[in-house]
Amino acid sequence: MSNGSLQEQLDVLRSEVRALGSSVAGIKREDFARAYAEQIRSILLERIDRALAEMVDAGGREEARSRLVEMVDRSVASYQVGSKEQALSVLDEFQEEIVNGTAPFNDRRYSKLAQDLIRQIRSYLELEKIVNKPTQSVLGDPRAPTATKEVLSPVAAEKALAPLASSWRMNILMLLSMDSRSLAELSKELGVQKGHLQFHLRSLSNADYIRYDRRTHLYSLTERGSIALDGVAELVGRLER
Repeated sequence: MSNGSLQEQLDVLRSEVRALGSSVAGIKREDFARAYAEQIRSILLERIDRALAEMVDAGGREEARSRLVEMVDRSVASYQVGSKEQALSVLDEFQEEIVNGTAPFNDRRYSKLAQDLIRQIRSYLELEKIVNKPTQSVLGDPRAPTATKEVLSPVAAEKALAPLASSWRMNILMLLSMDSRSLAELSKELGVQKGHLQFHLRSLSNADYIRYDRRTHLYSLTERGSIALDGVAELVGRLER
């Protein structure tokens, strides 16, 4: 998924949450889940139709679409009325069908599309805590007296925030908040060349927001990086209210 695409979809999801009402601090879980699930489903169905339309010489497209839509509907509905864990369980069922080559997933093109959709759904489920973060104020009433301004160091603020002032780096942090990834995986998911990507990875690594395991060759999010990601989500959410 490209940098722009991921950012646009996150913006849409956040907008839908904010549209539920001005008193977002008291939003019910089911209200958020309904809005979030509807947006996820709309995005995924559009992707299915777009991908299948490009497979001009593929047979069995109607069967493939039916099964892919079923996968989306079942997983999204399980999240909406149940929990993230129930939705992941549905995805595991379809993953098993894909691995076993059950029709229509015995066609490599449909199998790949299904795998991509599963990864995208899993990503959305993991991003829920970030998208919903602005509705869960952890900083209290912004009008309340605070000593923050008195103790804030401009130098420390610049050091902490400068590495985060890039949509590329924020996307890297969001991806790594789901799972560790290799350079090749990050390059493919973000649609950016490895050389350009390494520049951003070095910046995040120098700030101790991510770490690189030389044994596994995987990048992962540090505790400091997780705090930074949640903090940015909270700040942006409050500024946009």
